[in-house]
Amino acid sequence: MSTEAPLTRDEAAQQKQRAVDMLNSGGDPRVAYRLLSAALEVLPDAHNLVLLAEIEVANPLWRQRALDHLKQAIDLEPRLTAAWLGLGNYWSVRGQPEKQRRCLERILAYEPGNRDVRQALDLLR
Repeated sequence: MSTEAPLTRDEAAQQKQRAVDMLNSGGDPRVAYRLLSAALEVLPDAHNLVLLAEIEVANPLWRQRALDHLKQAIDLEPRLTAAWLGLGNYWSVRGQPEKQRRCLERILAYEPGNRDVRQALDLLR
């Protein structure tokens, strides 16, 4: 049980930025993960939930967390392409090409001109 006081919204925002900066500069992803995870408990946002899920999906023991965070990101921002791509990647790693296809098709529903997604769908056919 942690005896630390919960983060304030300002502290959470600062901690998220530190974590993103750390990841962008090649810092320790484990430290960035801890910072980001704690900050998102207080101040969730779709973009950083996707970033957190990208770290989690690499660890087989954390894949369910990744799925939960991607779904939360999509709930917060249903047209966030990065979230749908992350979810599609999740299903690809899990050997579920039909679910992966549905994620890509969701992107095309609001972004029909996305050539990369169309190419990815062609590869799944």
